[in-house]
Amino acid sequence: MSTGLLVMLIGLFGIPSLLLWAGHHLRRKSRRVRGAFWGGLAGHTAAALIAVFYSMVPPEAWTAADTLRGFAGFYLMVLGAAIGALLGIMLAARSHPNR
Repeated sequence: MSTGLLVMLIGLFGIPSLLLWAGHHLRRKSRRVRGAFWGGLAGHTAAALIAVFYSMVPPEAWTAADTLRGFAGFYLMVLGAAIGALLGIMLAARSHPNR
């Protein structure tokens, strides 16, 4: 199994499972965990939409230099969830403490 395939499987199944686990009893969690959850969810969803868009490109349009399509398909969902979670944590840390 290649590294790209492993990362793609983590993006397809591991990240949603982790978000499902993190979303359980979300009200009782800290602001940072809630921020990481919502940021990760938004980042993964946006990345999944981009990956689906690139997967709909017909094979006739593929080229050998088509690195963005491969990156979007293999790595973007994991990277989008990670970046979204980090942004969610940073925004939650900056938010008003009484909210």
